[in-house]
Amino acid sequence: MYQFSRAFKLITMIQNKGTAYKEFIEFLYGETPPADHNFLARVDPSVVTETIKSDAYDDAVRFEENPNLNASIGFLIEYPFHYYIYKNIYPHLPESEFIIDAVWIRRNVKNWAELLEGFTKFLNDEKVRFRVFHAGLDANEFFKNYQILVANTNKPVLDLPCNRNKKKVRVMYGHSKDLWNFGPWSRRFDLALVYGPYSHKYVRNYTHSVIVGNARLDGWFSKEANQGARDALKIQLDPHKKTILYLPTHGNLCSLEFIQASIPKLLTDYNLLIKPHQLTLYADTERLERFRRSIENYPETKNIIWVDDFADLVDLFAVSDVVISDNSGAIFDAILTDKPIVLLDALADQFFEKEMWDVGKRSKDVWNIPLTYPDSIEQRIKSDPRMRIGETVRDIQELPDAVSRALLNIDQETIRRKRIKEIVFSYRDRSSGRRSAQAIKTLLTSRSPEKTFLALQAEMEVVRETVYLQEEITRLRGVLRSYFNLLPFYEENDELNAVEFSVVIPTFNNCESLEETLNSLAGQKGVDVSAFEIIIVDDGSSDATAEVMREFTQKHPRHKILYLKYAKNRGAGFARNVGISRARGNLVAFTDDDCIVPADWLSNFNKDFEENREVAGVGGWHQWHKTQSTKKLSAIGRYLAWQVSPMEKLPNKSFRWAETNICGNTSNVCYRKSVLKKVGGFSHYYPAATGEDAELAIRIHKARLQLLYLPRMVMHKKNYFLRGFIKNNLLRGLADYITVKIHPDYNYVYNLSGWNGFFVSCKTLIHIFSSKFGAAPLRLPDKFLFAGISLVMNFCLAAGKYSTSLKILKKRADSK
Repeated sequence: MYQFSRAFKLITMIQNKGTAYKEFIEFLYGETPPADHNFLARVDPSVVTETIKSDAYDDAVRFEENPNLNASIGFLIEYPFHYYIYKNIYPHLPESEFIIDAVWIRRNVKNWAELLEGFTKFLNDEKVRFRVFHAGLDANEFFKNYQILVANTNKPVLDLPCNRNKKKVRVMYGHSKDLWNFGPWSRRFDLALVYGPYSHKYVRNYTHSVIVGNARLDGWFSKEANQGARDALKIQLDPHKKTILYLPTHGNLCSLEFIQASIPKLLTDYNLLIKPHQLTLYADTERLERFRRSIENYPETKNIIWVDDFADLVDLFAVSDVVISDNSGAIFDAILTDKPIVLLDALADQFFEKEMWDVGKRSKDVWNIPLTYPDSIEQRIKSDPRMRIGETVRDIQELPDAVSRALLNIDQETIRRKRIKEIVFSYRDRSSGRRSAQAIKTLLTSRSPEKTFLALQAEMEVVRETVYLQEEITRLRGVLRSYFNLLPFYEENDELNAVEFSVVIPTFNNCESLEETLNSLAGQKGVDVSAFEIIIVDDGSSDATAEVMREFTQKHPRHKILYLKYAKNRGAGFARNVGISRARGNLVAFTDDDCIVPADWLSNFNKDFEENREVAGVGGWHQWHKTQSTKKLSAIGRYLAWQVSPMEKLPNKSFRWAETNICGNTSNVCYRKSVLKKVGGFSHYYPAATGEDAELAIRIHKARLQLLYLPRMVMHKKNYFLRGFIKNNLLRGLADYITVKIHPDYNYVYNLSGWNGFFVSCKTLIHIFSSKFGAAPLRLPDKFLFAGISLVMNFCLAAGKYSTSLKILKKRADSK
């Protein structure tokens, strides 16, 4: 009698249009739904009873620091090259240590983990003190003991609130690109350590400047050789040939493309060392790869000796006979070491008027910006005969002859280089590091110098422009917020253990099909295997799913794979939330255990988010995939394929789910993790996998977050027959009812009772008998067949909210 009364009350509640969502869920499931729909907050990690991980899953960046517990001076370094800027200053400052800026590395270097591991090993081999600053640390705690921070440029870490009032020292690291080198950014520093009278003349306009010389080359003058490094280079050289050292700069001032045609000819007569600029190595890797490919067909190019960023320029000069460069500061290092120089003048005629001003982004924090101008010192030594330091090449065909002349006229050019040396370098000894250290010690115990007039004037202009821009940006954001949520624009995850993608797949008793899904993920192209993780959430399976996962992880040890299982079946929504709670990626992609994703699935998602920064999610749909057991679609399968056929054609970014934008189908969708956290994840009140994905998409849209639908398909292996079709739509009946209770404004889409159901059925029949819907007009027999299937489906949807609810109620009662 009790069961009958509960069932009767349930039916009455469903029929009563005034029944609230909260009231219905409390009666049906015996729990109060979260008022803010934050289902992720209800994920209990303790439900997981079995975990399987691949060997690579726990792979993290491994590094060992060597801190100086008494350090009050920190040398900021991002690349190995930066170590050499301070190498000869550091020994004179026992209260100092190096600080690797891993935040910068993580944001701007593609193979950041490899660089960070190699960098820390290198510093340990050098036996210097250092620490690593990364996004997982408290900046206030990390920097609290430093009184002085030393840097080669104005770095983002210097602008952290905890560092704004610390004393800052600029150490000059190169002598070219005057527009940049002597720009107003030097005003951020309390002290600048410069090479000589030329740099002092300009830098002192913005800060206190002290001439110390070029500390990087102290080793050249002291004759303290790293014999091991030099021997390692010499063993690769043909002793019967002279050696060229090619030192190109970066960005639009780089000469890589200009020189490539002459490389084979040079290799016929010379050894060739190439040391790319560190920004080319780390922020412009594709350009460097294009250069390598452009010359790889010449057999001579196998003899190129590529030098990475860990090499000391002093050792390279020691084994070289002549230097080729373009607009690099290395030109003046070569002058200081008296090396013959050949300059490449590769800039187009309109470069300074046009090309130089084409500002472009090369990585998150690295841009092509205007760096030089015609009167900059590295330009004048090419164009002004009075400042000539060597051969200048404007026609690349003349390069081999220019190299020959440079080697023949060493004595004559040495006299010319001496004049430039006196302009640029005040000291040509081995004591620049000691002088630099003394200047830093003096600053440590004294007050910061007063700001110069030009520094204050530049600051005033920046403040004025910043206030204006902030006002405009605030106004623009206000306008944009009235259209969509701006959250996706500002999310960042620069932690060292983060992967780019987390792929979450819920599964339940479908181990055979799951294996094919996993194989398609293992075959992803265009994304590195370390850039994504696969999270399988087993929703209480009783089949061999765990065994399949063990075999798969053994076959793919390089993939980051996590398998989580809990004992009780709780539905796909709950399973996906468990996956989200364990996801480490910025982007969380979803597919199903009966889908096969294309090889470019993740790389396309990556491209979509890069090109559409405002979107919260990107998704497509699925299409049927024949299997060995099922060669063609059933009538039900053909009907379902016909239903979604218009969706296969139309990209959409509108804010109204179901009408035009259908992004959200969890067989083929990817969301920003920050968005999933904001809206609370998937509802776990939906029976099986029946509509919780659509409800989430509606919530995302209502939060004014934009979704992008693109007509890209995954292959779906399920082929519905009548029994499965009826079962699925009975489940969907309750799912649609719950959706209407949460979102009453979607009543016209999901409510198939009464007049609304009649109108929806009529609309479907009109589509069936019309030639304007679907990929192609239906044949007449199919029209009548589909009409019948449609009526059965709508009946099941209308009845399902009763039958499925009653089953859930009975299951609850039986479990007590």
